[in-house]
Amino acid sequence: MNSADADWTFWHSYSSLPINFESNALPDSNAPKNWKDVIAGRFGAEYRGYGSACIAGRLRVRPEPGAFGDDGPELPDADRLNYMIGVGYKIGPVTIDVAGMYVDKFDRTVNNQNNATLTGFNGTWKGDAWLASLDVGYRF
Repeated sequence: MNSADADWTFWHSYSSLPINFESNALPDSNAPKNWKDVIAGRFGAEYRGYGSACIAGRLRVRPEPGAFGDDGPELPDADRLNYMIGVGYKIGPVTIDVAGMYVDKFDRTVNNQNNATLTGFNGTWKGDAWLASLDVGYRF
């Protein structure tokens, strides 16, 4: 089984981040965002083994790469590539799925601080992530 997916996120609607303090001890801010829409594409495949080469046709392997993103320090994101792989095994009415994902985020440097209005931030956002999942299902 093969699959493809595309997402269009309408980030243009996030035009600013207003912060209004009840106390006058800190000045209010309204950081402009002006984000652009993002399209993410994902492709996947599932291999179902059958016959003597596989464990009674119960083993399934699912590799899947994916992509994309944009941001500021309150949502530290960047362009990225996501690499995922999963394996599922069925025993009667029970299914066991194990998956792993590596998020390869590209470094992103931003220099948009305005000291006069106390808006914007300077910095480099870095980070990668490893995720793992385990799912046990039972079909009635």
